[in-house]
Amino acid sequence: MQWLVANLLLLFLILVGAGSFWIMGAGIRLLGLDEEIERYPLFLAAVAAIFASYYAGKFLHWLASRR
Repeated sequence: MQWLVANLLLLFLILVGAGSFWIMGAGIRLLGLDEEIERYPLFLAAVAAIFASYYAGKFLHWLASRR
């Protein structure tokens, strides 16, 4: 049972990171920036997605520690 919970936790973290990057990346693409300039906001969106995954994991760890 513990392996199922651990795998669900990892899946959730991946989905949070991928989902947040997809939403931010789609917003950046809608701006219609030049390809040369577009890479910098996409890099910032990738860094923000990493932080979103980190804080989602931190929140889940906090929830688990309360139980």
